[in-house]
Amino acid sequence: MQDRLTEALKVLDVEYADNKDRPLTSVVIEFRSLYRGVMTVLEALSVDKLTQPYSYDFPDDALTLLQLIRVNTYEHYREHCIAVEMNK
Repeated sequence: MQDRLTEALKVLDVEYADNKDRPLTSVVIEFRSLYRGVMTVLEALSVDKLTQPYSYDFPDDALTLLQLIRVNTYEHYREHCIAVEMNK
């Protein structure tokens, strides 16, 4: 688990360095485009597909696809918003 965290932090460092000087407008446009793409994919998924166990990412978690999507979208965004607010 510590190896995954270390690797994730390295990725975040690179992402930050690559994007820290981008104009906010560019970031917002990219976010909205990605959001539309995610919504298009989600709308195409059936309830059966969303509620099946999904073990591809982390087999030990036994999350459904819907739970995995939640963890990696709005719950993940919330974590970042809290971190940003704490570092103002």
